[in-house]
Amino acid sequence: MATFYVSPTGSDTANGTSATTAFATLAKAQAAMQASAGADTVYLRGGTYSTSLSLTAKDSNETWAAYAGETPIITGGSSVTGWTAGANGIWTAHVALSDVQQLVVNGVPQHEARFPNYDPADPLRGGWAWSKALPAGSNAFTQMAYDKTAFPAGTLIAGEKVVVVDDAGYSSNVMTIKSINATTGVMTFTNGTDYEHGPGARFYVEGGSALLNQVGEWSYDKASQTLRYMAPAGFNGTGVVAAGQKGNLVTVNGASNVNFNGITFNNVGTNTGYADTTPAAIDVVNSSGIGITKDNFANVATGVRIDGSHAVTVSNNTMNNILSSAVDITATSYQNIISGNNINNSNTLYFQNGAVQITESWGNTVSHNLIQNTSRFGIAEVNYDPAMKSGGNTFSSNVLLHTGQQTTDVGAIYVISGSDNTALGDTISGNTIVDTGGLTGTPSGTFVTGQDFSNGVYLDDNASGASVIGNFIYGTGESGVKIHGGINDKVTNNVILHAGQWSIETLGVDQTMTGTDISHNLLDVSTSTESPIALDTTFVSPTASHNNVILNPTGKALLNYGEQSWAQYLQAGGEKGTVSLAKAGFTNPSTGDFSFVSTSGALASGMTQLAWTQMGPSGWSSIPHSTLFT
Repeated sequence: MATFYVSPTGSDTANGTSATTAFATLAKAQAAMQASAGADTVYLRGGTYSTSLSLTAKDSNETWAAYAGETPIITGGSSVTGWTAGANGIWTAHVALSDVQQLVVNGVPQHEARFPNYDPADPLRGGWAWSKALPAGSNAFTQMAYDKTAFPAGTLIAGEKVVVVDDAGYSSNVMTIKSINATTGVMTFTNGTDYEHGPGARFYVEGGSALLNQVGEWSYDKASQTLRYMAPAGFNGTGVVAAGQKGNLVTVNGASNVNFNGITFNNVGTNTGYADTTPAAIDVVNSSGIGITKDNFANVATGVRIDGSHAVTVSNNTMNNILSSAVDITATSYQNIISGNNINNSNTLYFQNGAVQITESWGNTVSHNLIQNTSRFGIAEVNYDPAMKSGGNTFSSNVLLHTGQQTTDVGAIYVISGSDNTALGDTISGNTIVDTGGLTGTPSGTFVTGQDFSNGVYLDDNASGASVIGNFIYGTGESGVKIHGGINDKVTNNVILHAGQWSIETLGVDQTMTGTDISHNLLDVSTSTESPIALDTTFVSPTASHNNVILNPTGKALLNYGEQSWAQYLQAGGEKGTVSLAKAGFTNPSTGDFSFVSTSGALASGMTQLAWTQMGPSGWSSIPHSTLFT
């Protein structure tokens, strides 16, 4: 067992055994630990390390930690200096990179030159062009029609990139233009996608120097290695970092019991067109017992990828401005812990996945995280192959704010089983979910007004055996909880307010939804339609829903799903033991305190207090209620 030190101002000829005789490189510290027996530790002194790190079984039982009181940074970026001011506020500098995919100034990502321009006044709905109908015989997966009158001459050329959201609104990809047919108004891409680019796909074109016309934009000429930046007033050429596609910052492959504590990982660009092939700040492959704790991830493509690994703990980290997922757990991984992290602005370029994405993986725990401002899902689980063990995950005590900001058909917590009816059931409990977004485009090239087609907890395509217990869900475009075709799903003791259409919805697919049980939930109709619950009674018995509390302050007449009268629904056995209240008995909803007073009618009906003090990461106090609850 030994302790070593490394510093950007150190020397690899030093012995590395003290803070004042530190090595200069991570590679030298790695070699020293490999030569030492036992559980070794290397302390990284403050400063920037611009080399990647690859760990294998020989590096097991190691700890890489920040030196007390200092901030070590492992980066994929290169500082840009030697700026020259030019005309129209455009500065230039030589950057010796094969490509630049990301530019950061004083820690803030800048926008690559694009058309239409980024709209800071409306960053979600502004700055998009819309696709048109393709001519007959076109391939909607590799081609897209555009409005010829909208694009000035020279703004569309072969080699430029197009960031496009498919016409269904499910995903975004980075396409490369192969050719332009200016006569038909059709662009052909070098790559294809899983979803079509028909009428209503939205996009912007980026990269060309001719598009550089807005403060904060940049472009890069690969041939001359010239970076151009339209700088804001007061720019002095400092604090600029360019990132190319460098690959993972840290790869752990085949190792066990390796820890990373207190380190900053930043500036990892990507030139891939797809979310699932982005490089990661830390990529854990076929490893176990890896700890990633109290680290900081900023401006990276993927934060942590867990690939075929187990017993990996990702805890108490901060993750900001992530192009794809903050944490990506891939197939055959199992029993990992994602806890206490603060994740903000994830999936900023690749929209389709969750801030925490789980694919064909089982027995994971995602708890006490604060996840906010995501393009699609907050937490997403995808199961599709019955031959792979999956499900049985626990999603508990998380706070999810402002999810689904760029996509449609979305859930803050989303589980899909598809054709995999063997996936184990999940436990989804004690989460706070506020503002699930839901952004829907139309074939005519407009957005649907307001929130649309978004859910708090969304059990999609036969996701079964789930227990949805004790969650607080506020502000959804569609439903608080939506069950799409599953069996044996239990929904109990949830408080669901301000749902756009229904507090709880069941929608059949191709099987009778046996074992469904919906009870002791607070269902609000104060701002939604007249249906507190939408039971698709073709697939689920009305008796599945019972002993709930309907918050109906105005006493409006109620309906069930499909305009079925409430009387018919009750006559068929629905809502046995359910009560209707004019007031729920919240402690102080004007300040966002939605706990029940002791005399609450909801408590009297059999509901129990939610575990408010357990929600969110350590140190998180409360939602900014004054802005979220009106």
